[in-house]
Amino acid sequence: MPRTICGVQLNRTPAFQVVTGEEKYKVVDLVTGGESYHEEKIQAYRMCSFLINVWRHNYRLEIR
Repeated sequence: MPRTICGVQLNRTPAFQVVTGEEKYKVVDLVTGGESYHEEKIQAYRMCSFLINVWRHNYRLEIR
């Protein structure tokens, strides 16, 4: 599976995220209720940055 940034492949096509339950970080969009799961801290922070800077949504970062 190709690596993605914020759920979008580098060539801007949609990508789906496989959730195995082993992911350490969970980002919750507090406006829409959407959730994303990440194995690496930098990926979780990229999603947080996207939510706050692009969509202007609040978020919650959980360490599982």
